[in-house]
Amino acid sequence: MIEWIAIALRDDGVFKLYLAAMMAVMIGPMVVLTIYYHANVSKTEGGRKLMRKHARLAPDATRPGRAIANLGAAGKMARNIAAGRYGESTRRLQNRTYLLVGLWVLANVVMWAIPMVSMSLYPDPLNPPGLRPATSQR
Repeated sequence: MIEWIAIALRDDGVFKLYLAAMMAVMIGPMVVLTIYYHANVSKTEGGRKLMRKHARLAPDATRPGRAIANLGAAGKMARNIAAGRYGESTRRLQNRTYLLVGLWVLANVVMWAIPMVSMSLYPDPLNPPGLRPATSQR
């Protein structure tokens, strides 16, 4: 099967279609997850409290030092969520989000590994990898 994939990816149209699918897998789920998270986190009092705190720590491009401080605050908020300080439903939502992000990372690894592995195991014999001497055009 991996050989069939390598042969199929030699076609420009198939390769471009696969690249578009990889980009969709990279971007689409994160957009959907962001919408899902923000729609559900604000349904509880703890989630609303978390989002108010998050809004106070919004990034400010004119103050790069604040970005570093925000990283520490984000870590603290994550620990507080895990400890249940923003409520059980917010903690469950955060854990579900972690799981979905983990699955998304796994899907990206698989999607990007397929062409790399298939093309390295079954390279195109008419177009071998590596440097080739220039040919003169007479």
